[in-house]
Amino acid sequence: MALMSCLTLFGFASACTSQNGFRRMPHPEALPPDILIANQLDTPICDPFGSVHTSSVTTSLRNGLKAQIRVPPSSAFEDVAQDIGNGQLLRPIRDSERPIWEVLYSYLSNQYGAVTVSREMYARQVNTPTRRFEQGFMMNTNELLQGANGDPVLEWFNVSFASGVIAADSTEESQYEFAVLSDDGARLKIAGETYFDSPNPHPTKMLCHDGGVHSSGRWVSISEDHPVDIELDYFQGPRTQIALVLLWRKRNSQLENTSSIDQSCGVSGNEAFFNSNTQESKQRYLDLTSAQISGTSAVTGGWRVIAPPNFVLPGNAENPCTE
Repeated sequence: MALMSCLTLFGFASACTSQNGFRRMPHPEALPPDILIANQLDTPICDPFGSVHTSSVTTSLRNGLKAQIRVPPSSAFEDVAQDIGNGQLLRPIRDSERPIWEVLYSYLSNQYGAVTVSREMYARQVNTPTRRFEQGFMMNTNELLQGANGDPVLEWFNVSFASGVIAADSTEESQYEFAVLSDDGARLKIAGETYFDSPNPHPTKMLCHDGGVHSSGRWVSISEDHPVDIELDYFQGPRTQIALVLLWRKRNSQLENTSSIDQSCGVSGNEAFFNSNTQESKQRYLDLTSAQISGTSAVTGGWRVIAPPNFVLPGNAENPCTE
């Protein structure tokens, strides 16, 4: 077990420092309920997954996505922590609780007691290729974000992103379709309607418009002046792989056929699109993001990662993480 030194503030244990130099907050039971988790200082978490930025253009305080993280309650975890290596201890989720927390909806519902982390999180874009997620959410203060059980948040969590999308930078006003590369599950809502929904654990998978009865249309009109609201709900089950890349593709004559869904839609595998150790793009991803659309009934290409200038925060919100 790592040795830790702690400070005391207002009668409660404050931040602790472990041998590896990371500061840890005390177990939630040491804090009053109204400052559970929220008392981990006031600085926001910027780009929670450490996105690979594909755009170097200047962005304003209005650009970005606001995010919120939810975790299972402390009661969902075992009482005794296990050593997972690198000096880290983690309390595993109870076997009886796994069926509940292996579904995205459990985090979004009030039914099972999911805890919303009262912590502001912002992202410039959504561009995290398949990689290992073993450290957790590092805050600007060199602290690791903790869940309701007092452990670093490495698994069993949901992050919900909200923003509006516009035509900006080099993006033309037109109709676009959307897709996500996700490990584990994800749900995308556009203008309040479900575009696709994959709520269960799976390796990196390309999620596309599913054509469901209750879904919005495949093509979404994007303009410069009227942001289209999007909500992206992401779910991470058991560690250690994560992936989340939000893509779009402009409509053109090659995509007029409604059956011309990209041949990679539904393809899954942690080595299918990226090398999970180096984040290097595999050929399938290179074909996917090629400027040229190839094929006829089984097309691919034309996809781009949505760039930071295309995201506009809702209301009058400002992004404190803008570079």
